[in-house]
Amino acid sequence: MKRLTIYMLVFVVSGLFIASCSSEEELEPSYKDEIYFFVPEDATDDESVLRRDFYKETGIHLLFNDTLHTEYIGVDGFGDKVYDVEKVDLNYMQTSILKDPIRLEYFQYMDDKQAAVEFVKEHILSHLSGSLRPYSFLLVPSIEMYDDYYEEWNYQDIIKGWHCTAISLEGIGEMDEEEKNELKTTCLYSIVKDVINKMEYFREFYSYSDPYYGMYKEDLDIPEEYDDEQARQFGFLKDYRDYYYIYSDDDLEYFIQETVSTTEEEFTELYGEYPLIMGKYNTLKKRMESIGYVFNRQ
Repeated sequence: MKRLTIYMLVFVVSGLFIASCSSEEELEPSYKDEIYFFVPEDATDDESVLRRDFYKETGIHLLFNDTLHTEYIGVDGFGDKVYDVEKVDLNYMQTSILKDPIRLEYFQYMDDKQAAVEFVKEHILSHLSGSLRPYSFLLVPSIEMYDDYYEEWNYQDIIKGWHCTAISLEGIGEMDEEEKNELKTTCLYSIVKDVINKMEYFREFYSYSDPYYGMYKEDLDIPEEYDDEQARQFGFLKDYRDYYYIYSDDDLEYFIQETVSTTEEEFTELYGEYPLIMGKYNTLKKRMESIGYVFNRQ
């Protein structure tokens, strides 16, 4: 039996020069790589029409498979077939380079693909504008990343590569609204957090609770027990620890999570009577709007 030989040319946009690029630069795929994202105009199957219409509506490429292009080259010296394969490489992320293997499952039915697209348009893209919008979406039922230490595959909700954001959407057609909102929060938190973390130090945000970060309650003459009301007086969303108050980085992450999971009206209804919390919220809201996050007022 002849072996099938495949040579992969991974889509990374010259990954070797990533380290030399400044944080201000926007990496763009080469023309050759870019054309593989587009759906041929003469393709009329349901998936091609869905992908092409999505791009026309949003300006974002839509993928259901990480293989962008396969081209038969010929045969090698052993008579085996050789292919040039272009793939999206999710290991090259916006904030790091992963070494762990990634494996994907793919949607088999159009109903699932359409449900996945509707979720992204309604729950994700409705909150993203400008630089927060990815170059492309890869929508699949499952993304798994291998953990060398524990020698196991772990499910990933979202992975953000340089030019592709991949989202796991298994069972999206059967999810109720609560489940969709939970997944929406996970995805938006991940997208916003990575951009926020690259911004300058949040002095104004942290200033509201600065005297209390990492403080032991006994040093403040406060009982060592959970007390949400007292914590909110200090600007925290809740009391996360029984004997000390959380540190600044954790505080910011919790605020981002709460901000993307609620509307402005809901947040104000929950925390409007706490001046320090609202001060931090308004500061974070301005920062998020400046990078392209779109808030729902109600």
